[in-house]
Amino acid sequence: MLGRVYSGLFLVILLVILQNTSRAQHGPHSLEIVLSGGFSAYSFQHDSLVFPRRRGQLAFGWEAGVAAVYQFHFLKQRLALKGGLGYGNKEIYMNKYNLGDFVASLFLFGRTINDSSYLSHVTITGKYLMVPFSFNYRITRNMRHGAQFFVGIEMNSQLLLRSFARIEFDSAYHVGGPRESEVLKEKYAAQMRKFLLSLTPHFDLRIRCNRNLGILFNLFPISFYGSSLTKEITSSGGAISSSFGIYYNFSKR
Repeated sequence: MLGRVYSGLFLVILLVILQNTSRAQHGPHSLEIVLSGGFSAYSFQHDSLVFPRRRGQLAFGWEAGVAAVYQFHFLKQRLALKGGLGYGNKEIYMNKYNLGDFVASLFLFGRTINDSSYLSHVTITGKYLMVPFSFNYRITRNMRHGAQFFVGIEMNSQLLLRSFARIEFDSAYHVGGPRESEVLKEKYAAQMRKFLLSLTPHFDLRIRCNRNLGILFNLFPISFYGSSLTKEITSSGGAISSSFGIYYNFSKR
């Protein structure tokens, strides 16, 4: 359902871009190369794939990406529309033991942990094709200033290209063979969702270095996902990230 809605929105945006590009009267347009990275937050569900001690608990993963984004300006360069393509990486971590367990083991000899799972660690990685679109509004009044501030919102459609998992057995409970290891890796890797849609309100800073070239920063971006990152392991979550990039302005002015 979300995919159909987003596809329709994509067509509308594409028509607007084509219409205004053909007129060529709406100010400069620029190409941006953006690098991003940050942490994702989620909570584990009460599923058999989740370690008993981690069920219902909050956890963190990380995500990173690179994107090429084209930007058009409208309304005397107050409003900017962006669209592009990118490649992203997401990782989810699940550990049986934490720092508290290590500290306790130093002082409480013979302490046992009530967790029957025979795995000690799982990392699930997803590689995504990203299709970001955003609307930005310039809040800096004077265009001659070297620094320009924007507020905006971005919708990012993410399509899974491939996924894989890494696991570690807890030797105190079980030592698995190669075949068992491969089966478990495939089972966890299959948990990554094939489609994700995120919404990110953000505050941008663009610094002009010369007539055409500049750098940009995304400040305080918090992403909200329309669904959980996985099918059964995690519940809906969000991400806190930052991004940095360069842009080239194609305006002849």
